[in-house]
Amino acid sequence: MGRIAVVGLGLIGGSVAAALKRAGHHVCGFDENSETAEVAHELALIHELATTLRSAVAGAEMVVVAVPIAAVPHVVAEIDETAESGATVLDTASVKDSVIEAMERLPHAERFVGGHPMAGTESTGPQSARADLFQKRPFALVPSSRTTSEALLAARRLVESLGAYPLVLEAALHDEIVARTSHMPYLASTALALSCEPGDYRLAGPGLHDMLRLASGDRGMWHDIAVENREPILSALAHYRKNLDEVMQALDEGRWDDFDSLLLRGQEAASNIRRPTT
Repeated sequence: MGRIAVVGLGLIGGSVAAALKRAGHHVCGFDENSETAEVAHELALIHELATTLRSAVAGAEMVVVAVPIAAVPHVVAEIDETAESGATVLDTASVKDSVIEAMERLPHAERFVGGHPMAGTESTGPQSARADLFQKRPFALVPSSRTTSEALLAARRLVESLGAYPLVLEAALHDEIVARTSHMPYLASTALALSCEPGDYRLAGPGLHDMLRLASGDRGMWHDIAVENREPILSALAHYRKNLDEVMQALDEGRWDDFDSLLLRGQEAASNIRRPTT
């Protein structure tokens, strides 16, 4: 199979590299952080380690960009200048609207596809990378107005080789959905952690631990996500607060029929969201 470059070798980039390597692709990796790059190489997540972005993408049929959101515009612009004419470029940032805008301005915008794997953990770095991280998980693909059908098809095939299933969406819709399904849960987890007392760990069960897991995530990454997707996140949080207020009011007023109805509606909504992925 062909040569693929992975730019950014943290949890997501390292997992992408490991999955592609397992699928039979020749993977070249690059990371601005030399320590991260060396760890990824030592863990055999990649076949070869490039010392520059230019050497990483040279000759690659596909380039996967897994860098922080704030760095994406600069990185994709440099890739556009150096990658082979036939190479497709796919990013993995958690917010798509600003990324797509940056891609559309590039001279060779037709080969760029926005992407976002709906997978991850609270851990960071290549030492936490897993080749099976994307198995049976959705992977959003967000073409720009200039993305060609050939580039989108190449991105689809790569996503499928990771074990994920592609879901094509528009940027604005993607950002609205992930504000509810990813960004709001992190902030709700943070608020929940702040609502507990220091000694509560003595009686903290697995349910609380599960709900607090997100609050242990990478603060820098979540800061950047909040900056880039502020309005959809605020809308999602407002809706969450409205539902929480309903629960509190029913409880405060002893309206037990209404309280039970809210619990039932929540149970049904949870079952719908948690239904098995295809």
